[in-house]
Amino acid sequence: MLAKKLGIDFYYSSNTLNKEILETFLRSTDEKLVLITTSALAIGINYSIIKFTLHLTPLYSLIDYIQESSRIRNKGYSYILNNSSTINQVQPSNININITSIEDFKVVDKRYINLLLNETRCLRKVINNFLDNSSIIECSLGLEECCYLCLNRQNLLKQTATLEENTLKTINLDLLDLTNKLIGLDDELCLFCLIIGDYTKTLFHTISICPFRSTTSNSIYSIKEIRDRLATLEHRVKRTGSYCYNCLFPSRICNQLKIENSNSSSCIYLHNLYYLIALLIERRNTINPLVIPNITPNISNYSIDNLLVYLISPNILYTIDTINLVNIASKFNLEIVLELKDSSKSRELNKRNRTPPRISSSNIAIRSPNIRDRKKGKERE
Repeated sequence: MLAKKLGIDFYYSSNTLNKEILETFLRSTDEKLVLITTSALAIGINYSIIKFTLHLTPLYSLIDYIQESSRIRNKGYSYILNNSSTINQVQPSNININITSIEDFKVVDKRYINLLLNETRCLRKVINNFLDNSSIIECSLGLEECCYLCLNRQNLLKQTATLEENTLKTINLDLLDLTNKLIGLDDELCLFCLIIGDYTKTLFHTISICPFRSTTSNSIYSIKEIRDRLATLEHRVKRTGSYCYNCLFPSRICNQLKIENSNSSSCIYLHNLYYLIALLIERRNTINPLVIPNITPNISNYSIDNLLVYLISPNILYTIDTINLVNIASKFNLEIVLELKDSSKSRELNKRNRTPPRISSSNIAIRSPNIRDRKKGKERE
């Protein structure tokens, strides 16, 4: 029935056209590439032209399957079109029985083919146990080709390893970017002007030499005062190991910076984030709430102590342990400053250089290089 519907020749033991069907199939042309057959071609037949075999369930014998799939030798692939709902579940402990007759062997043979169809780790393990009574865990990559189960597992492991490698690269690049931002908090822009001062002056000096800072310096929290407050709040932080308590940098970044600076025992950038905390507290107290969407809650709802606890509480950024303060700090180098840079460049490009007017000694007339001015002069004459 299947051969008739597909229009494919059918080779079976009682077919009188078997000779012609086989000759047509074995010709070195593309006339007939597929042949449907029963077990009549399973044993004693060996043709190098065969590259693929497809087996339809139910299968009743592992011996027959091995013979039939061996027609491909080692040049192709053997597939089983399997309906798992029709397969009997067989426990390995119930496989072997005391074989005293051909009927006993057939029972064991059938149990093994069902075991093969239910196998999820290694097909060769089942076949070796059946043929050689030997136990293996899985295919050996170094000695033989894998079955498809072992091959799929190895490919999955390779894909996972590649994904982990790419993820690690991404983490390291993000970590490097974050490190550069934290280092640059005091030498690339003025945090005072950016957060509570005139943000248009942000790019023209650093916080250490800010001329506008002196006018309100008495109200800015000193580093010592912040450090004293943090010392009393340290026990309220859930995971104190995620950041360096001296500089507040994520521990991984702080340790790396120490190694890069001749294995220094002290923090390299001790005050960068303390300045940031002081300015955020000042903004919260005197100006208006600072809200960075999707990063921080409304800081106006926090007392000073609660605000400090929030800023040094651990969270996950770039898949490493860090502190909420870094989330805030990493935003300050981007939107406002970059927009300010772009607008400054645009204003410089839009400025036009004007040429001074020329005075002619012959007619003492003022001539402008602007064509519109010349037309206006002619109209007046």
